[in-house]
Amino acid sequence: SAGSACTSGTQIGSHVLEAIGANPDSGYLRFSFSRMNTEAEVDKAVAVLEKVLKR
Repeated sequence: SAGSACTSGTQIGSHVLEAIGANPDSGYLRFSFSRMNTEAEVDKAVAVLEKVLKR
């Protein structure tokens, strides 16, 4: 979707993406981490993302 999780189901775009001049026709991916995540979990997310982007 083009909006935030709290606007899921609506057609309203993200004000943050709009503010940084993001192209509304492009896709964007958001990761949410907390202090409960381990460094290993973050490393795994990065590794998977790198693998997907190489496709």
